[in-house]
Amino acid sequence: MKVYTTAPLEDPREARRIFPRLEEIGYDGAFSFEAKHDPFLPLAVAAEHTHHLRLGTAIAIAFARNPMNLANLAYGLQAISAGRFVLGLGSQVRPHVEHRFGMPWSRPAARKQLAFYGSTPAYRPTLDCHGWGELHVELNRLSKQGRWDEMADRVEDEVLETIAVVGPRDEIAARLRARLDGVADAVSLTHNRAPDPAHWADVVAALREF
Repeated sequence: MKVYTTAPLEDPREARRIFPRLEEIGYDGAFSFEAKHDPFLPLAVAAEHTHHLRLGTAIAIAFARNPMNLANLAYGLQAISAGRFVLGLGSQVRPHVEHRFGMPWSRPAARKQLAFYGSTPAYRPTLDCHGWGELHVELNRLSKQGRWDEMADRVEDEVLETIAVVGPRDEIAARLRARLDGVADAVSLTHNRAPDPAHWADVVAALREF
């Protein structure tokens, strides 16, 4: 099984330290994301300080850049990383595209299905698969009313354990393997609020034992 993670980078200069550490821990790949800094620049630095680690964006905002610009960025990083770059794109919502990035808004639904957070309609099909579609309606209603604290109370243990992998830390690797067996050959371990690259090191090691 391939194991990936997202690298939180408050300071892009930390890429030269964090990404080699993730490679040393045993990750197959690590991703940057669109936050305070451009997601492509840290990967250019990381490519020069790693050897085998796959490097990607998860995600870069597609509509904040024109297609030629994206193609050139991806091509350049693919060359710098010797073929290790993975381009991950997302559409974002209208206020971000127009006001944050200063780009014109188009209709991304015509080109790409938009999925945006748990209380939005895009996530309802996941709940519908298990017969819990009405839970989305309730969560969506509460979110619009600003009743965030009550939303967690609506998610029963059965829902949580069906959709998420839940358990003691020393059992997470085995439960991930069981959940993904025959479905996927890769998993991404992410904890954006824990900048320590070794946060999931024990889980990565356990996954490697299977």
